[in-house]
Amino acid sequence: MRTSQLLRAATAATAVMTSCAHAGIIGFVGDSTLEWGWDKFDEVQPYGEMEVILNGHEPGPPFELVDAWPTSCGPVALSLTHDARHVQQGWATWSHGYTGEVFYTLGGLEATYTMPPGIGAFDFYVEPNAFSIIKFTAVGYASDGTDSGPMVSWIAGASGASHFGFYTTGGAALTHVHVSAYSDFAIGEMRIVAIPAPAMTACLAIPALRRQRHRRPRAMGGTGRIREHSP
Repeated sequence: MRTSQLLRAATAATAVMTSCAHAGIIGFVGDSTLEWGWDKFDEVQPYGEMEVILNGHEPGPPFELVDAWPTSCGPVALSLTHDARHVQQGWATWSHGYTGEVFYTLGGLEATYTMPPGIGAFDFYVEPNAFSIIKFTAVGYASDGTDSGPMVSWIAGASGASHFGFYTTGGAALTHVHVSAYSDFAIGEMRIVAIPAPAMTACLAIPALRRQRHRRPRAMGGTGRIREHSP
């Protein structure tokens, strides 16, 4: 138990250290629990309650082929077709008691998930098809040209589904996330949240305000607002 706790702490520390070098987007590596997956990610991402992505596939065959996931923000596009299944009905195991929808890559070893416009955070769990411990690498990309750098996790194929998450900073939007592994895999428990409108417009407002401050005041007097912008 002590070893497991130290491993989780070291994984979380790695995520924070990686984020320091990539200011526009921060990657987070959790584990197979909700406490160090969804719950911990909710503590660090700044955009509030996240929407759980559900495709609506009923348990059991026939399985459904999907190329996108519907969300209230717009569709998340998949770079390759995934097969919608349920844990214990088409996909053998997962973790932390989850038995809902998962999406199998149909033999693919990597996939890119492209966000709709204006997304601030996205997270998910993945599990390899192989019943062994497999290296996964996930990278998030932001609209300002930055990326998270490779976020790495070694994930067990038997009841070991583990968490990754990405969120942006400084008004940038999350554009896409790339996941690769040394095995085909399933992804599930995806969540998404948009950047609130004021945060998206802050960077656009600042140049206009600067131009306004350099104009000569009119006879009636002029007013201007300066919005503080956090880098």
